[in-house]
Amino acid sequence: MAKDVGRTLRQIVAAHGGMDGQSAAAYVRQLASDKRYVRDVY
Repeated sequence: MAKDVGRTLRQIVAAHGGMDGQSAAAYVRQLASDKRYVRDVY
């Protein structure tokens, strides 16, 4: 399930942020490193 959540988040970032897949993944990684995104999936 965690993979699906991550993929969906990257898709949302790409669609609403006007980014391609690689840029969206980099953005999500940056959010995580800035401690603005913490994944808590069971």
